Amino acid sequence: MTRNNFTTGFATCNAGESATGGGVYPKDNVFFPNISASFPLPNPNAFDPPGTGVKPTGWRVWVSNPDTSGNNAPASVSMIPYVICIS
Repeated sequence: MTRNNFTTGFATCNAGESATGGGVYPKDNVFFPNISASFPLPNPNAFDPPGTGVKPTGWRVWVSNPDTSGNNAPASVSMIPYVICIS
């Protein structure tokens, strides 16, 4: 993702598995990127909690690369979303 931008990504479990957690791994820079949101999938709306009784089968993250002080953040960063699943 480029400087002063944000992006979303997700990871899914294999068929029949349930998500127990998840997050995002910073591939090339850990100082500037910010995790804006991190939540299980599916969910009814992007920032609403999952519905009661809904089996989570994946994880979604929103990440930003802000530069509030002017060209100090890297031009781009790479992030890898992940999910932890159980059978």
